[in-house]
Amino acid sequence: MLRRTLHTYLVRDAGYYPVVTLTGPRQSGKTTLARAAFPEFDYVTLEDTESRRFAREDPHGFLDRYRPPVIIDEVIKAYRHHRLQPPLYFWRDRTGHEVDMVIEHAGTPHPVEIKSAQTVAPELAAGLRWWCRHTGVATDRGTLLYGGHERQRRDGIAVRPWFAI
Repeated sequence: MLRRTLHTYLVRDAGYYPVVTLTGPRQSGKTTLARAAFPEFDYVTLEDTESRRFAREDPHGFLDRYRPPVIIDEVIKAYRHHRLQPPLYFWRDRTGHEVDMVIEHAGTPHPVEIKSAQTVAPELAAGLRWWCRHTGVATDRGTLLYGGHERQRRDGIAVRPWFAI
């Protein structure tokens, strides 16, 4: 197999971040690249009906079964099979404020920041606090995922280790 330029960046970024998302056009080799870059990782595809049902009906059980490191493939397609728009968004304003992910659940947005730091510093949640203050969403809806191991709450924001998602 031809080694792709992206392979090096994907492996490097996986060393820095607890979650790496690989996106691109259909049939462009995303799955092949991910599996070649991380052959030792568990692999599950949500294109499989049973895996998709398991993830939807028992998300905690699903994450217990597929513990990191894991490649979870076809996340977007799982929504598309049901003609649904995935309720995940990236948000940035024109001045550079941003939130890594906004998850819409039951019509309510939940902002999420994902950081690789092993310790929690106040500036890690600065984007969450700014977003909550300017959108009117309570900070207790915000989540900070980080590279550490302890569950915490800081200024109303849930702080969770990346493996607790």
